[in-house]
Amino acid sequence: MSNFFRILRFEFSSITAKKSWIIPTAIFVLVALIVAFIPQIFSLFGSDLLTREASDGPIEPPKIGVLIEAEEITPDEIGYFLPQAVFYDDEADLAADLMASSLDEAYIIHSADAYSPLFRDTNIYMGPPGTGGSAPFEQVMRLMRERRLIGDALDFDAFRAAMDRPFESTPRVLGTDGFTNYGFTYGFIFVVYFLVIFYGTTVSTSVAREKSDRTMELLITSANPSKLFYGKVFGAGLAGLLQFSLIVVSLFAGFRLNQAAWGFNIMRYLDIPPKVLIIFLGFTLLGYLLYLFFYAMLGSTVSKVEDVSTASMPIMLLMVASFLVVNFSMSNPDSLIMKVASFIPFSSPFAMFARSSLGSTVTNWEIILGFMILLVTTIFTALISARLYRLGTLNYGNRLKLGEAIRLLRQDAD
Repeated sequence: MSNFFRILRFEFSSITAKKSWIIPTAIFVLVALIVAFIPQIFSLFGSDLLTREASDGPIEPPKIGVLIEAEEITPDEIGYFLPQAVFYDDEADLAADLMASSLDEAYIIHSADAYSPLFRDTNIYMGPPGTGGSAPFEQVMRLMRERRLIGDALDFDAFRAAMDRPFESTPRVLGTDGFTNYGFTYGFIFVVYFLVIFYGTTVSTSVAREKSDRTMELLITSANPSKLFYGKVFGAGLAGLLQFSLIVVSLFAGFRLNQAAWGFNIMRYLDIPPKVLIIFLGFTLLGYLLYLFFYAMLGSTVSKVEDVSTASMPIMLLMVASFLVVNFSMSNPDSLIMKVASFIPFSSPFAMFARSSLGSTVTNWEIILGFMILLVTTIFTALISARLYRLGTLNYGNRLKLGEAIRLLRQDAD
């Protein structure tokens, strides 16, 4: 056991002492603090980002041209609800001013129940003509109809003031607030994805380099290969977790110190429920180890550092596919693909965390079952990877193929 901790400490310190670890960590921490201090930074330049009005002066209403063909409607009725309206007697003049950009909008009123909006141009985002751009004017038509129906029975202005009085609404979320949790869910999944990619490559490259310069021959004579394998994996894993922790702590601390400057309760969006945090830590740590074991195993099958990228390509593609599946399914955490991904070991570290934090109906038995599947898979992978590491470390020359690896494992088992 002392050899294991000695190897772990050596691997951890060798990674964290490198400039390639210190500089990116410092940059990420600095970026996290800059993001948290954005209101303070803007205030240094005389600008209040969160409270500044969108415009220093009043916003001018759009110029709207109206042609009335209906005899029962008068310009005064339109002007009551649309004081900026410009009235036309000829459709050609209305169309000409719209095409010349003298008007922002133009409408032809055929009757109390029919009108035609005119468009200078349309685009794919507006949809077919008639489906976009006329909602405010249609509200004007509805208000005119309402005023006619009320007639002299009521004071229309008092009636509208009473009807438009806003309701006091206080939302109460009894379960998971998926909208509030979306930000940290996406951020954590994104960071863990890059941690696995970076430190998985670090582990596999480290193993391959030791083989290429024959350091491995000295190492396995002084330490048990399995302890050497586990020490390297856990050492690199701890370095990654330290980097991740520094970034997260910096971000949370920065937002905590500047929550008043943001002008709203920004900590609400970073408030992780305890159950979600436990699921994240449990599934992420196991999934992180699972991928690191695979990367270390694949690194032991090659003899040259140049071959690491080729050897690790299958597990990297599997990692990318799992990330993309969960990323594109986060808007619907109850979808079948997210439920299936919650029980697949390679995707469950992302999927189960996303489902639990985004309001999906995740039952306790699903969480336990998914965790047990991931745990058994990780332990099995660790044992197989350690054996293949021991068998492949002294294999020089061509890269160890899958069939050859299986044959060596069977021979070792016999």
